[in-house]
Amino acid sequence: MTIKFNRHSFIKYISATVATSLLLNACADSPSTMILTENPGNDSTDSGTGAETFKIAIALPGVITDGGWNQSGYEGVKKAAEILNGEMIYVENVAQPDQTETLSDFGWKGYDLVVGHGGQFDAAIQQVATEFPDTFFLAVNGNIAGKNYASVTTNYFQMGYLAGVVAGLMTQSNKVAYITGLSFKGSNLQGKAFELGAQSVNPSIEIVISYTGDFNDIAKGKEAALA
Repeated sequence: MTIKFNRHSFIKYISATVATSLLLNACADSPSTMILTENPGNDSTDSGTGAETFKIAIALPGVITDGGWNQSGYEGVKKAAEILNGEMIYVENVAQPDQTETLSDFGWKGYDLVVGHGGQFDAAIQQVATEFPDTFFLAVNGNIAGKNYASVTTNYFQMGYLAGVVAGLMTQSNKVAYITGLSFKGSNLQGKAFELGAQSVNPSIEIVISYTGDFNDIAKGKEAALA
């Protein structure tokens, strides 16, 4: 089935679709390539209606088999493409120095919607968006808005607060820690919520917040946890 939209109405629809779909439970797909095009048999136009195929791309900071953040983002965008009979592509393990180049590449290739999966993509999206006015950029858990870019956020405050409450009730040392990768709005908010949640049930608790500098380095995460 083909769904037809004009560009402006489609942008609003797909943004809402992706925002919802990113919360889907992750599945266990494990493609062997770094870049994968879904529905690769699609031509640039729908042979039945002459309408252009809507193309979605997502840049991920980690791998799509992590069972969490990156996999759920991949599955969400894939589901959106399936619902809309569109085409999607992804790139995983995108480091911050490579974000601008990756997003620009999607723009040059004519993708209609480009998703940066994480608040760390905010600056790159703002830099690239002006160069590709016909592409809409979406930052997941970002804090940006413009003519052809916006952000969607998850309420991590509630989850962080609840985790803090659990930690505050379970601790035997009266010390708890929140460990994350990079420092940006989403991770900072979750850390603050964790702190407030722990203090709500244990006012004298000691809380340490640690940034490893990398979401994908397991060794750094282990080192921080042991410390």
